[in-house]
Amino acid sequence: MAAISVGIVLQPTLSSQIRSDAGDDVTLQSCSKTAAGYPSAEVRIVNNATQDRTYFVTVEFVSGSARYGMDVVIVNDLHPGQSTTQRAVAFVDVPGGSFNCKVTEVNRY
Repeated sequence: MAAISVGIVLQPTLSSQIRSDAGDDVTLQSCSKTAAGYPSAEVRIVNNATQDRTYFVTVEFVSGSARYGMDVVIVNDLHPGQSTTQRAVAFVDVPGGSFNCKVTEVNRY
């Protein structure tokens, strides 16, 4: 298995608007900021299928109608029943200090 990341301000919150049948395999675990102050989210991925799967998980960092950034977490060849927790980070400053983390898309191959 290989994981790749592509791509508290004051009151981070969790939200999911997953547009995929694979969405049941992904859980948003945390929404915070990195030590450098960038928006960050941890996602847990569990392969509930009966064969190895690769996942592309899109996480957006938003506040109201403003989208400050996004990241895509890629996990290759996750075995059946196996799980992993990965971090998504947007290397942007969030004005006002408050943002939400949203898993907006999950693709499983």
